[in-house]
Amino acid sequence: MSEILDLSGRVIATSNPETGELVRAGKNPEYCSIRVQSSVLENDEGFWNMRTRSATIRLNVALAKSLVEKGLLKNGKELPIQGKIIIRESFEPFYDGQQEKINPSTGEVILYMNRPIYRQSIFTSNMNDKDMFIKEYWISELSEKANKQAAKETVPFEKLMEEEFAF
Repeated sequence: MSEILDLSGRVIATSNPETGELVRAGKNPEYCSIRVQSSVLENDEGFWNMRTRSATIRLNVALAKSLVEKGLLKNGKELPIQGKIIIRESFEPFYDGQQEKINPSTGEVILYMNRPIYRQSIFTSNMNDKDMFIKEYWISELSEKANKQAAKETVPFEKLMEEEFAF
């Protein structure tokens, strides 16, 4: 395991495992995409695991050709821009036709609070950007709603005194 342990967080360009292509043409002839991946150490409630994350980056075809020609964009090579791959989960699809998150062992749709989860992997150059898993999102939403409700129910001291001691 130690020979494959890479905790650098570097993001590398990778050829499409099905087609072998590094640069894939898009529906719009001006744009294309490349697949990128990174190994990360994840902490899931105290259980550590190495995961390989992958994402797709869209870019202008002319830029992709230039980067390839200069050797800056190559299969297995680190990207010429600093960044990382983050995960976002939601109860709503991120794009039309997106399929729900599936448990690879069982083939079943993964549910949280009886709702399907949608997952998206994104390459970002914002090194402060963080993963947003549905469980964490749901807890933060509940907390935010509770704080807003508490703020609505708060009565200013003067009004409380006036109501309590009015004759």
